[in-house]
Amino acid sequence: MLKALLRGIVSVVRSRLFIAGAFFTVLFAILFYRLFVLQVVEGEDYLEQFTYRIQKETEIAAPRGTIYDCNGTVLAYDRMIYSVIIENSTLPSDNETRNTMIENLIRIVEDHGEETIYSIPMEIGEDGTIQFTGSDSTIRNFKKDIFGVNYTDSLSTRQEEMTAQELYDYMRGENLFNVTGDYTDAEMLKILALRYELYMTRYQRYVTVTVVSDVEDDLVAAIKENSTSLPGVTISQSYVREYNDSEYFAHITGYTGTISDDELEAFAEDGHTEYTASDTVGKTGIESVFEYELAGEKGSQTLYVNSLGSVLDATDVTAAVPGNDIYLTIDADLTKTIYDLLEEKIAGILLSKLVATVDEDNNENHLVPYIDVFHAFIENNIIDTEHFYESDATDLEMSVGERFNTYIESVISQIESILRADTYAPQSTLSDEYNSYCNYIYTWARDNGILNGDLYDADEEVYSQWENGEIGLGDFFEHAIAQGWIDTSLLNISGEYVDTSEVYDALVTAILNGIRDDSGFQKRVYKYMLSSETITEREICLLLYDQGILSKEDDDYNSLVSSTVTARSFIYNKIYNMEITPDMLALDTCSGAVVVTDPNSGEVKALVSYPSYDANRISDPEYYASLLSNESRPLFNRATQQTSAPGSTYKPLSAIAGLEEGLIDLSTEVYDRTVFDKVVPSARCWSSVSHGSVNVIQAIGVSCNYFFYELGYNAALTADGTEDDEQGLELLAKYAEMFGFNQTTGIEIGEASPNISDESSVRSFIGQGTNNYTATQVNRYTAALANRGTVYNLSLVDRITDHEGNLVEDFTPEVLNDLTDTIQDSTWNAVQQGMWYVTNKTSSYQDVFTSLDVEVAGKSGTAQESDLKPEHAWFTGFAPYSDPQIAVTVRISNGYGSTNVVDTFRDSIAAYFNLPLYDSLQNDSESSDSGRHALLPINYNGGVHTDDGAD
Repeated sequence: MLKALLRGIVSVVRSRLFIAGAFFTVLFAILFYRLFVLQVVEGEDYLEQFTYRIQKETEIAAPRGTIYDCNGTVLAYDRMIYSVIIENSTLPSDNETRNTMIENLIRIVEDHGEETIYSIPMEIGEDGTIQFTGSDSTIRNFKKDIFGVNYTDSLSTRQEEMTAQELYDYMRGENLFNVTGDYTDAEMLKILALRYELYMTRYQRYVTVTVVSDVEDDLVAAIKENSTSLPGVTISQSYVREYNDSEYFAHITGYTGTISDDELEAFAEDGHTEYTASDTVGKTGIESVFEYELAGEKGSQTLYVNSLGSVLDATDVTAAVPGNDIYLTIDADLTKTIYDLLEEKIAGILLSKLVATVDEDNNENHLVPYIDVFHAFIENNIIDTEHFYESDATDLEMSVGERFNTYIESVISQIESILRADTYAPQSTLSDEYNSYCNYIYTWARDNGILNGDLYDADEEVYSQWENGEIGLGDFFEHAIAQGWIDTSLLNISGEYVDTSEVYDALVTAILNGIRDDSGFQKRVYKYMLSSETITEREICLLLYDQGILSKEDDDYNSLVSSTVTARSFIYNKIYNMEITPDMLALDTCSGAVVVTDPNSGEVKALVSYPSYDANRISDPEYYASLLSNESRPLFNRATQQTSAPGSTYKPLSAIAGLEEGLIDLSTEVYDRTVFDKVVPSARCWSSVSHGSVNVIQAIGVSCNYFFYELGYNAALTADGTEDDEQGLELLAKYAEMFGFNQTTGIEIGEASPNISDESSVRSFIGQGTNNYTATQVNRYTAALANRGTVYNLSLVDRITDHEGNLVEDFTPEVLNDLTDTIQDSTWNAVQQGMWYVTNKTSSYQDVFTSLDVEVAGKSGTAQESDLKPEHAWFTGFAPYSDPQIAVTVRISNGYGSTNVVDTFRDSIAAYFNLPLYDSLQNDSESSDSGRHALLPINYNGGVHTDDGAD
């Protein structure tokens, strides 16, 4: 039996199957051993060496080119910054891990003094509930994004009606972000805000979300140290645009921002398909006009990242090429000096017009009562009245807020009594306060579409009766209802058929509900609270300190608190010392422009627009909103965008037209009768005292309106002795076009179109009529007067170079018209002598220029556009007289006449030639710590011209 067993074993061993089995047994033993070594013996070492690799193609941002002034001073440049970003492609896929990571990220960021991005329109209200913020359209778009529909109209009724709390609960719930855990509402909102940003990029695998930008090195280190608990979070390098002394140059450089959909489409149509939705582009000014030159060329690279988002390797790297550099013609130092001078002069004009009270019905000189200054802080949103009701409001703020609530309820009640009275009181019988309220209500109803003002005109009988104070506002509204001028669809009216009384009742209800929350009406109520001393002027001053507008560290605070200084003395001194500036008050006189050019090339040496803004802060929503609400309109370029009548600065052009057309010659004299009665209505010279008989040179020199009225009248006379306005206007327009007044100046940034007058030949010859030009357009004409006939287009750009300094493009002077041979030398001589006469022979101005060591020629201008506001103040001219190197144009809007700007013109010339600035005040010892103070008007022998288009 044993032998049989042995034979069997031998048989098996000798069989092929055994040999194969033994072979595979050995193989499996070896495999098992290797697996044991890999997973148990050396497993930890291999795990540490293993790396999960993801490949992705990325762009490398190109730094924008630098903008320089003519001397190489940097005005705008790119600064490298670090940002914390999250990328969807390397994020954990499950909600719980994502939420935990975001919670950790927020904690780390806030521990280092930063705040994570927060762009959802939700906040915690004063009552502790979740509330929406922003406009209705913003909220609807937010809901559209959350519910994943393409259009807001696709939202269901339930979704449309969701409250903020309900939407908050939905977002944190399991149907969306599934954020669990014991978080406060504030913490939850921050998590939801980041989840929302990631949610919006869910279909864009490699698009990143910036959590916080421009962070310090310590936060960068903390993010890297905690990378294992922050999957998908990395540090990126990018560039931020910065502007030096931005307030002085913002209207020139402009600013940048994230590209819009319209811009992206426009660039693509322009052949620039390299732009993406996250790019930063120029929005205004040089940044916008030269976008393609400044932008540079993006680079690219292939990155390999691990599961945590960390970069392992970079291949196929194509470096970015920085944008080209732009050198402007602007002199930065000159611009800054002139800007400060202009602001100080505007402040001085305002101070010179301050009075205790005025008769509103008889204020032809447009004096400014102090109450208007104190109310301006509320009217122009400098004092935030909404903050009166915030949890951190001061005792004074809360007190003023409570008094306002009581006062406005009393006002609303009284208005209701007026509008619901059995017999409506005529407007003229109401107090000034309630007369003002009724006027506001009328305007409010029109602006909100309830009253259709297109259905009647100013001559309508009942409207005229109300406007003249003969009937009450209720009478007018009842008439409006009967005439069908009221849009009843905007009123809360039920039922298909309603009578007039029901419509009127609904109208009054709509008015009362509407004006209660209307900011404009509330501001009007505050004004009457001031006039009744329900709020005092001193309290307004103290509110400036409470809201941080003024610092309590200054010397005046204690004096104000202790009442050792009056509110009016206090505010006068603050304006004088430039701590309160004209743009903050936004009264009639609060803006101006100065343009300085080289008359031999058209190069712009200074382009000043006051007020201005800080382009570095333009991306701050609160700051941008404050610019939009500021009634001084700081975003508006006064030098290139604001048009106005040029006034008497136009008279040299009129003189050229008269001399060249043979209407007058150098010997022609006209006797000034002060009142020109050959036209209806008659026209007056600016001076009630006759200039006597004057020739053309003298007429320019003393700015005699009568001489130019006569010239405009004769230009319009036909062969049969009748007056043809169109003939005179065409003749004047011919010469206006020669000097470029029919087109913009060619300046690279946006400019308003000019308008050559098409009304009243007589008045057009003194720069009135419908003449309307910008300061840049008047300056180009002035430069052509200086160089005797070469009309250059204006330019802000000298040259463009690449980032290594190689010349890309050189900007050469561009001549629009050459009039040197078209206009006679004798005509040029007469006009220039007349302008020299202005600055050297007239009693009003000659003393102003005695301190200036350079001979100048110029022309004043006072342009009246409305009886309700002061005249615009112009002065334009050139220097030196015998060899012009600069042309300077100054305009202060509503500046009360040209005598108020002549010293700004003079000091601009002094600044250009590095001459001492003439201080119109006694000395600088009375000025503020900064050395700046308001420049009060010089006491000239001549008066301010206030007639129809004088000077």
